[in-house]
Amino acid sequence: MNNRLNWDDLKVTLTVARSGSLSAAARELGVSHATIYRKVIDVEERLGTKLFDRTRTGYTPTLAGEAMLDGAHEMEAYVFEIERKLTGQELTPSGKVRITTTDSLLFGPLSEIVANLHQTLPQIQLEVVISNNLLRISRREADIAIRPSSINPEQLVGRTVGRIQQAIYGAHACFGDTAGQVDYADMPWIAADESMSYGLLDDWMEAEGLNAKVTQRYNTVLGMFSAARNGGGLCALPCYLAEGENRLVRIGEYVPALTTDLWLLTHKDLQQTARIKAVLEHLSKELRAIFK
Repeated sequence: MNNRLNWDDLKVTLTVARSGSLSAAARELGVSHATIYRKVIDVEERLGTKLFDRTRTGYTPTLAGEAMLDGAHEMEAYVFEIERKLTGQELTPSGKVRITTTDSLLFGPLSEIVANLHQTLPQIQLEVVISNNLLRISRREADIAIRPSSINPEQLVGRTVGRIQQAIYGAHACFGDTAGQVDYADMPWIAADESMSYGLLDDWMEAEGLNAKVTQRYNTVLGMFSAARNGGGLCALPCYLAEGENRLVRIGEYVPALTTDLWLLTHKDLQQTARIKAVLEHLSKELRAIFK
């Protein structure tokens, strides 16, 4: 039997002992109750001894469990010391930073901000991933996310850097100077398809009774934008994207129900890393100046 312990074994045992229950330990470690249960049983079986007494009030360490916890506390102190030393070595912002954002944000204001970042942070190498779904920062698919959202997705560490306003737009060639008199309910519409998971827009169009008027659907905002400027119909679009396009004309005022926050997000374990912190500060400053 392989009875060797690793840091993960010790960490789980420490968390269960400190919290007093599997459920609390699972919440702290971000895993399921069943995962913690299986882990404790596995460690006990490998060691051939019982580590906890299970009672109605929770989990209490046995004598063997107490002995294991003494060593686990020492190991935890060593791990934290190593992490602090390694983090402290990165004094100059340098290295790769992987950013994920939407196609429309990059096509709009982000392209220039990202292109100019090298002038401020010359030692940073950026990798930009375009996705209209939030990549899993917790799995290191990206280091920083720039997303429109009404809530902080995935409970990541983040800040709002402005508000995104939206309005209805149509092709200038179709409406010209008469846009203010358009009865948009009688016009063909462009919307998002189901794969886009654009709940904010879907809910608004449903409330306005516009779904029956939809003649085209796209899986990206940039696709909707392109269809609208080429005369495909009316479309609710972010103002940062559509307002400067001379082939589009705005129909009416901003739509309050479609206004949303712009979030700058990262994982809590990355926020104090020099390169991540520097890029976050740069992006925050530039985005706040645009999305006031």
